[in-house]
Amino acid sequence: MLFAGDDARIAAHWKPDVCIWTGGPSHPSLLSQIARTSKVMLLVDAEINTLSRGTSLPIPGLRDTILGYFDKVFALDDVNLTGLQAAFSDRIYVENLGALREGGYPPTYNESELEDVRQCLSARPVWLAALCADAEFDAVLQAHEHALRTSHRLLLIISTANEGDGHALKALAEARGLSAGLRSDGDDLEQGFQVYVADDPEEIGMWYRVSPLCFIGKTLVPSHSPQLLAPAALGSALIFGPLVHNTSALADQLENQGAALRISDAKTLAEAVVILLAPDKAARMAHNAWEVVTEGAPVLDRLTNIAGTVLDGGGIPDAHT
Repeated sequence: MLFAGDDARIAAHWKPDVCIWTGGPSHPSLLSQIARTSKVMLLVDAEINTLSRGTSLPIPGLRDTILGYFDKVFALDDVNLTGLQAAFSDRIYVENLGALREGGYPPTYNESELEDVRQCLSARPVWLAALCADAEFDAVLQAHEHALRTSHRLLLIISTANEGDGHALKALAEARGLSAGLRSDGDDLEQGFQVYVADDPEEIGMWYRVSPLCFIGKTLVPSHSPQLLAPAALGSALIFGPLVHNTSALADQLENQGAALRISDAKTLAEAVVILLAPDKAARMAHNAWEVVTEGAPVLDRLTNIAGTVLDGGGIPDAHT
């Protein structure tokens, strides 16, 4: 995968067979070099305004040359479809399958352990604070204390971003008067803890799958790359803080489509947890989250089909085959 900021010499070295280009077709030298070896060039998430800006270059004929590199164009939405069809002068059939969204594989889990955990938790309401930084522990525990007033059997599973934080977090919970178990000490979920510290980050895939409600850790403190996609794809209603860093576009989309609640501090986290303890509200948000995550599936499937067919020696397959 190449990015627009890469030097054209990188393309000359790697000689890509398939180019999937997002955004406006600027960087003519890079596109020219990729076109020398690429069997197919696809322009994705295309917008007519960006297309015009990206090709408004002073050299006569350069705009048409750049547009001529592409074999297939995918409009971002219906609004851009007509303009793009005119820009490509019917040389290319412009498709509109929606936006290409970020994707990813959900984290793995141990199937037998997941079944055991589900049986232990079948009669208890649960919420998950996932991959939390140590500076967030106090806010999460405060939120849980508040939520316990509404649901006295509520269990908080708090997953630590760092494996070595487990004992300190358990001690912090107990100092607040909360009964706490620690995964690495072999504490059993059936013991009726109020807080269960899941201090192995590698097990996060299992915890996502048992909780209908997930607070995204590393969003109340400066950090990097909070995990939004995985819990959304696995059926959780989401809560996240104001510091979503390089996932801001996805966070905005989840919030705008009713798939997540954005909070600012421990108080608003507590309020959000109480709101989403209602199963119907959590289920509705989880459904919305799933729709956001799968929104880009049609265009991704189409791109994969084109790339596979071309690499196997064929041409661009018809959209309906």
